Amino acid sequence: MYVIYDSERDVTNVAANVPLQINSCGINTTRRGGRSTEEDVLVRRPSGRLDYQLLYMVSGHADYLLDGEWQTVGEGKIVLYRPQVPQFYRTYSQVPMLCRWVHFSGTEAAALLEECGMGHGNLFSPGLCPAAEALLKSMAGEMLHREPMYRIMLESQFRQAMALFGRQMAQRKSSPADSGRQKMLSVMDYMNRHYFEPLQTEELAAHCGLSKYHFIHLFRMCTGMTPYAYLIRIRMERAQTLLQTGDMTVQEVAFVCGYQDPLYFSRAFSKHFGISPTDCKQRFFSESQKDI
Repeated sequence: MYVIYDSERDVTNVAANVPLQINSCGINTTRRGGRSTEEDVLVRRPSGRLDYQLLYMVSGHADYLLDGEWQTVGEGKIVLYRPQVPQFYRTYSQVPMLCRWVHFSGTEAAALLEECGMGHGNLFSPGLCPAAEALLKSMAGEMLHREPMYRIMLESQFRQAMALFGRQMAQRKSSPADSGRQKMLSVMDYMNRHYFEPLQTEELAAHCGLSKYHFIHLFRMCTGMTPYAYLIRIRMERAQTLLQTGDMTVQEVAFVCGYQDPLYFSRAFSKHFGISPTDCKQRFFSESQKDI
């Protein structure tokens, strides 16, 4: 059974006469508090919208009607709906999925898309990009709390996220001389998909066909950090998202993110964010209640 949503009364559906405006942004997920949602969801906008919509699939998959055909879109892909293009897409309660979306408009929107390699088409494959995802997540927070200068922050963060997506797509099309970078992008994708497993440096190096020493050196050159530090960042960002989007306990989040010892997880989380998992969860929900 589908719950059907449309946007005929959506006050954010505007074509702004400014260089760039973020009309709305947020997250779609079929997981709440570690549990599946109860119903499938169908979004239908037969006349489209006045603005653009970008949907970035972080994990799982959903179905989108693109060019008259239903397509299953998986993690690391972007769906882009342009103004006044019909929008139909559906998610399934039993399929874990997390998607970050942005509605935007403005006189420079088309030029921004063109510069970032999205001037034409509706489906793009930048791959998993934790830095861009973090920016989209931060945008949702800015939109929720609306602190002073939040619109400037939204525009700045969106431009950065688009630049990261564009750069990653450009790198994927680069010459064979950049094979080392391509290998690192591949292993980063692998780490994002298997972050909850006990990954070892030797295993990751073998995934790239490199020696352990060469792999660590190349990874640091491409990312500015060690493979271990990158893995910890992925786990911490996933943990923060889980703590703030449901009612999972700290122990449950620890296990989901690859930690068998909840105490060790709490120490790692506190070191990374400067706040304990429990305090992070309580602070987020107390701030959310203030905005209701």
